[in-house]
Amino acid sequence: MEILLGSAGVLGLVLLANVSEGRPRWTSSWVRFLLVLNLSLGLIGALVLLAGRLDLFPPTDSVSSSGGITLLLTSVVGFLFLSSPVRKRLSRVIPIRPESPVHITSLLLSCYLVSWTVLSLSLLGGLQGLQDSAESVSVLAYVIQALGLLFLSLLGVGLLTRRRWVQVVDRLGLASFRWRSLLVASVAIVLLVSINLVVSVIWVLIDPDQADAVRQISNAMLRDFDSVGTIFLLAALSSVSEEVLFRGALQPRLGIPLTSLLFAATHLQYAISPATLVVFVIGLVLGAVRHYFGTWAAILTHFGYNFGLLLMGLVASRLLEMAG
Repeated sequence: MEILLGSAGVLGLVLLANVSEGRPRWTSSWVRFLLVLNLSLGLIGALVLLAGRLDLFPPTDSVSSSGGITLLLTSVVGFLFLSSPVRKRLSRVIPIRPESPVHITSLLLSCYLVSWTVLSLSLLGGLQGLQDSAESVSVLAYVIQALGLLFLSLLGVGLLTRRRWVQVVDRLGLASFRWRSLLVASVAIVLLVSINLVVSVIWVLIDPDQADAVRQISNAMLRDFDSVGTIFLLAALSSVSEEVLFRGALQPRLGIPLTSLLFAATHLQYAISPATLVVFVIGLVLGAVRHYFGTWAAILTHFGYNFGLLLMGLVASRLLEMAG
C-alpha cells in the first residue's frame, strides 16, 4: 500500500508540474507548493529524530537516528534545488531551464530518490539486512513496475498535458530506429560484460563474502525467473522501461553523470558495493550510447547485457544441478 501511495504521489507531482509548465502564474505557486512539501519532509525528519532522543523508539530501532538525519539532510538539499540562484548555477552544468516547473520537480524528485535509497539501506541494516529480508519478486510485479516507469516517462515529458504522442516519441528519442543500433549495441554489450567480469573477479578475490551475499540476494529476488522465456521477459521489461525513463526522459535534462547516479540509486539490491559501481559505469556507457546513437541503441544494449548475464547464470545453475 505504501508503494502504491508513493507512486501515485510521484505521478501526481509530475502531472501537475507539466500542467504548470508555460504558465508563469502557476509556476510561482508550484514552487511555493514544493517549498511547503519539502519543509514538511524536514519537519518529519526533525520529529523522528526528536522522538529517538526521547527514547520513544525501541533501543534497537534505527529509525530515530539514521531515518531522521536522512530526512533532514534531504530537506536541506531540496531547499537548495528550490533556490533560483542555485538552479541558475546548475543550468551552467546541466541542460535545465532554471524556472521550468518540470525541471525543478525533476531535480527535487531526484534528490528524494537518492534519499529514499540511503534511508532504505539504513533501515534494512545494509547488505546483511538486505540478505536477510530478500524475497522473490513475481513476474507480475516486474510487469507492473515496468509499466509504471513507462507511464512516468510519458507523463514526465508532457503526454496528456503539453505534447502530442508524436512529439513525446520524438522527445524520448524513439522516433526513428537505425539498423546500425544493432552493431553499436553488440560492441557495447561486449564492453559491459567484460567490465562486469573483471570487477567480479577482483571483487571475489578481495571480499568473497560480500560478493557471495550480493549473489544470494539477486538469486532470491529472481527465483521466479527460472527459464529462458522469463529471463527474456525480465531483460525486455527492464531495458525498455529503464532506458525510456533514464536515458530517454531524464538524461537530456540532467546530463549523463547525474542520470547514471540516479540509475545506480534505483538498484537497491546491491547496497553500497562494487556492484553499485558497476551499475554506475553501465549507466555512463548507456548514457554515451544514447547521446551518440539514440535511445533504441541504449535499449538494445541494456537488453543484450541483462539477457546475456541472466542466461549465463541460468546455464550455470543448470550445470551445477546436473553435477550435483
